[in-house]
Amino acid sequence: MEDHVSLIGGRGPLPIETEGHTDERWTGDLDTMKLLLWNVEWNGSKRKRSFIENTISDLAPDVYCLTEATDAVVPQDAHVISATEDYGYQLFEGRRKVRLCSGTEWSEVSTGNGMPPGRFVSGITSGIRFVGICVPWFDAHVSRGKQNRKRWEEHVDFLKGLAPVLNSYAEFGPVCVLGDFNQRVPATSWNEKYIGYLRDALSDRYSLDTEGIIDVDGERLIDHVATTHQLTFEIQETLGRKTDDGSTISDHPAIIGELKSLVG
Repeated sequence: MEDHVSLIGGRGPLPIETEGHTDERWTGDLDTMKLLLWNVEWNGSKRKRSFIENTISDLAPDVYCLTEATDAVVPQDAHVISATEDYGYQLFEGRRKVRLCSGTEWSEVSTGNGMPPGRFVSGITSGIRFVGICVPWFDAHVSRGKQNRKRWEEHVDFLKGLAPVLNSYAEFGPVCVLGDFNQRVPATSWNEKYIGYLRDALSDRYSLDTEGIIDVDGERLIDHVATTHQLTFEIQETLGRKTDDGSTISDHPAIIGELKSLVG
């Protein structure tokens, strides 16, 4: 399977390298980097797409992760790497479960060969490896889709596959993992039997910087940011699920914050 790289703006293909972290040597010098994480829930209407595009433009993040995003919501001047198209459900043109976008180019791009397809993309920009994920929700392929799984089974399998990948990346330099984790942390009765799989995937090499955060709508996050110990992420704000006129944009809040270095 080829790694999927899309570069909007027409500057040509990006180099692909999946073994380790070799193209940029990180010294610990890091200007504060603004991150945005947002599950935009496929938004198909022109008005809602325009709202998303304008919000991204106004926030001007350095790196952002969009989950459940179509081609239409990605700014034309962004450098974009995307998960593969097939994530196990019906295919629709232009949809990707996870995209990573940056103002600078990506290198060493991987879509997680050997992992469940369509829910993982990773690359290096500004000397930091970013990993974008969209973990299957607890009911994946139970009553819809392939209808051949038990509750949480697809979720657990993804996290088991993720664990060795994240462990390997942590050997080579700073890593930031962000996306739709589909778990509340700390756990509630809903996910208390499965939080251990997430903890194991992150291991003691990563800190879950969004643990315990309550969003602007008063709910605990299921979208998260985790970092290796050279870095930390601090939330500045979350944006609600509705616009000022009451229209629902997504069932997830947008998360905005700063990535900072703890080294140097």
